[in-house]
Amino acid sequence: MSEEYTGDVAAVVISNGDSEAYLIAKRADNNDWEFPGGKQHVDESLLEAAEREIREELDLEIKAIEASESFSYKSGGYRIVPVYAEPEENFSVSLEEHLEYRWIVPGEIGDEMREELGDEVLCLEAFDLL
Repeated sequence: MSEEYTGDVAAVVISNGDSEAYLIAKRADNNDWEFPGGKQHVDESLLEAAEREIREELDLEIKAIEASESFSYKSGGYRIVPVYAEPEENFSVSLEEHLEYRWIVPGEIGDEMREELGDEVLCLEAFDLL
């Protein structure tokens, strides 16, 4: 049985708690850096989709706080919606669908990383992090 999707994808900006760093992950299928996330099922909210997808992809429990639909953009036939989230206490990341991850500090992002992130930079702008 296949899942039904809304056409929206949550791109999740996960805070590192104390520091002002945010998690990005390198996709296994194309080596692009992204804010991890995934497709919203028809029977869940975008915040629920963000929490489920991060649990599935990174084995990480988060609390999705806010979706910024006004900063959404189209990519690969989907509407990508930035979602801001914070990790649960005592967290660790386990890579399931990504090659690697890193924590980035928006004020320290150079031109090369900006280029690699492409439209994903909008996810930082959505929450006034750039």
